Amino acid sequence: MKYFFIGRMFRLSGLFVLGILIMTSCKKDCPPISGHAVLVAGYEAMGEINYAKYWVNGTEITLSDGTNDAIANSIFSVGNNVYIAGTDGGPVYWKNNIERRLPVISAFDLHANSIFVSNNNIFVAGTDSGAVYWKNGHEVRLDAVSPQPYYPPGKHPSAANAVFVSGNDVYVSGSDGHNAVYWKNGVETTVAPGPAIGQSIVTSINVSGSDVYTDVVTFGGGRVIMVCYKNAVEIFGALGWSTQVFVTGSDVYVSGEIINDFSNGGAVYWKNGTVVNLTPNPPPPVDNYPARANSIYVAGSNVYAAGFVYNGTTDAAVYWKNGVETPLTNGTNNAIATSIFVR
Repeated sequence: MKYFFIGRMFRLSGLFVLGILIMTSCKKDCPPISGHAVLVAGYEAMGEINYAKYWVNGTEITLSDGTNDAIANSIFSVGNNVYIAGTDGGPVYWKNNIERRLPVISAFDLHANSIFVSNNNIFVAGTDSGAVYWKNGHEVRLDAVSPQPYYPPGKHPSAANAVFVSGNDVYVSGSDGHNAVYWKNGVETTVAPGPAIGQSIVTSINVSGSDVYTDVVTFGGGRVIMVCYKNAVEIFGALGWSTQVFVTGSDVYVSGEIINDFSNGGAVYWKNGTVVNLTPNPPPPVDNYPARANSIYVAGSNVYAAGFVYNGTTDAAVYWKNGVETPLTNGTNNAIATSIFVR
């Protein structure tokens, strides 16, 4: 996901995880992954440092060495190659576990939030003191003004949360000021104006044929609302926090977190507006926002989601297949799954 840079993604909370998963680790020089795979990106806190990681069918691979705080935000696969976008002392992406740093022109608000590969071109969306994307390592700015060293109180800079490529068109979703927007080949479209106090953001984008699907989160006035749009027209919404939209055929899936009273929530996804609970709802009152699905992927009749659950002390990274939870970490350390891709 990503939604990451606003702070919700980094919040460490969830539900009780039953059982302990014993995992093996792969060295960073392991070869590209072949065959069917459930690929999940994320991170785990070890002491004071977050380590960027991903899991292949439950087997853990650590991407960062602990020199910097690091997070794997988005995962994508083409053929046997695995691509991951994230941060490691700045915006980076990994191809088959080899890290490549992305060039920046500022020293503030640096993130790589989403990755998409099309026709051997690697697209990464993120922020460099404003909304940007990188194509094969070359930065393309999306904000209308030059990057600035700081932002006045109450001002929301632009940000790019997700990238999707359809044919020759590059779509990037995010926010510009208070407004939820997306850019098509650099041209901005406002999906939803933000409130005067608060903000609206497009957390992700998916294109099917000529139709553009976006999911928007609006927070302000003491509540959080998610709305899914088709061509900037609302198709369904709920009290909740959405994280990713996935379209297959005529079905629209959105992952996220249901919010009952702005204090308790559970991991869910919506299918054509109907909510499907992945964790108990309402959840046990162990903490606010105890679980969330941060990403969703549909393969045939199988629905996969990835996120975290809280055990009262720490978060554990998990994924679900058709509602059945698989822990990726054992709950000893805080850990969150941010993105899922199935091939």
